Amino acid sequence: MCAMNNVKPLVSFLIATYNRADYISEAIRSILKQKYNNIEIIVIDDCSQDDTRELLKANFDNKVIYQRNSKNMGPAFSRNIGLGLANGKYVGLLDSDDILYDENHTRIAVDIMENDEEVSIFCCDFHIIDSESRILNKYSPLLDSIDYINYSISSQKRRFCDLYLRGVHSCGALLRRRTIDAVGNMDENYRIGWDAEYFLRLLGKSRTYLYHYHKPLTGYRKVDNSLSINLIKMYIEKVRIYGQVAANYPSLKQELGWKVNKRIALQVVSLSDAYKLNRKYGRAICTAIKAVLRFPPIVIFYYFSFLGIFLKKYRSMKLRLLEI
Repeated sequence: MCAMNNVKPLVSFLIATYNRADYISEAIRSILKQKYNNIEIIVIDDCSQDDTRELLKANFDNKVIYQRNSKNMGPAFSRNIGLGLANGKYVGLLDSDDILYDENHTRIAVDIMENDEEVSIFCCDFHIIDSESRILNKYSPLLDSIDYINYSISSQKRRFCDLYLRGVHSCGALLRRRTIDAVGNMDENYRIGWDAEYFLRLLGKSRTYLYHYHKPLTGYRKVDNSLSINLIKMYIEKVRIYGQVAANYPSLKQELGWKVNKRIALQVVSLSDAYKLNRKYGRAICTAIKAVLRFPPIVIFYYFSFLGIFLKKYRSMKLRLLEI
């Protein structure tokens, strides 16, 4: 009986991949190196055109469950296939070009979730790494996000409303399978912002918590052809997601009030900046107007941004927006 009670719960890691033969081996090895010995790895190949299939068969044939889509369907579709194959009490998410940087990642995540049944999602900070796995930053990238300026981050449980206001990253996240079964699969209409929509829906419907671990346990790789590099598409999806979540959960406006409009406006601001970076200035201006109409005080952001073009001292002053 004692031996049975000491059995660690199974963790099923889902790796959705498309043309990542150069990186997927490192992703898999980072899972295999975990100091946690009850893991299964499921790779869903979204119809890759490179030698992913041959590479996995040659190096990990008896270590991963491999499933290949007949055509390219997107990351959320592939992860839903993985959910159908997963047997674990917990489901881990890792992109095929990312890594579990810390060998204690899974042990830490499982310990937290086993000790608190209210936690349905575990997330952590991450290092941004380059193509050679060199660390590009040594601090939480969240601290550099407009959503987190003047906000104190610590390891803590976060509610649905907190997640809506601040967001989180899915690199190396663990999800409780019981909550997944109760809420349903990922929305396949989102190719980049699927994790924002899904995490909000998991907490919103289940009324459980996300635990944010404020230490970098994973490595998030920035490569030129990453889906998330397409900022325009990403923020178009995020504007849609945050607007739809606000419509689906009236309790958000009851609790957060004007902050809901501010949150949506911030996503519109980011979309405007994405257009500007791509030299689509007409769309950038039209999008900026939409942000101001959504949340008029946001004009302060644009005021300081404009001054920052000419005077360096004003570049940081635009962040006063978040104190409104």
